[in-house]
Order: sequence, then structure tokens, then C-alpha cells
Amino acid sequence: MIFFDTEGVGSTGPLVTIQWAYRPYNALRDLRREDVELHKIWDNPLKETLELIELFCEEEICGFNLVHDWFQINKWYNVFKQLTPE
Repeated sequence: MIFFDTEGVGSTGPLVTIQWAYRPYNALRDLRREDVELHKIWDNPLKETLELIELFCEEEICGFNLVHDWFQINKWYNVFKQLTPE
């Protein structure tokens, strides 16, 4: 299971960070604050961001306010996909 949250500039502005953590379902109670990863969108290559988002789509998701977070993930995945050379 993946836990994630997005941080952006305003409700429709650019995505800035993705906070996320992966835990197998049988080890959820062992999730600690230091296990949370901070993916800074503008400090990482587009390929890494796209791979991270694709990972989210392959796993079970847990989050708070997922309507907003999935909107941001979907929007920026499509934007970044258009910017990467094929």
C-alpha cells in the first residue's frame, strides 16, 4: 500500500512535492515518520517523476483528500509525458 500527499501552489497551480511512503499491507502499523519520502518535482528528472506516478497506479493507495491529489497527479503526469522525448 502506498500513502501519498501532493503539495502544490494553490488548488490548480504547479505541483511542487509528492510525499509518499510504501508499506506492505501486513506491515502498516510499522510505518514511521522517517519512512516517508519527499519527491521534489522540480529537483528530479521528469523520468523519475513519471516512474513514481506509474508506481502509484500499480499499488493500493491510501491518502487524505484523494480527489485533489489524484487530480494533481493526473494533470502533471500528462503534462510531463508531453515534455519527455519518445
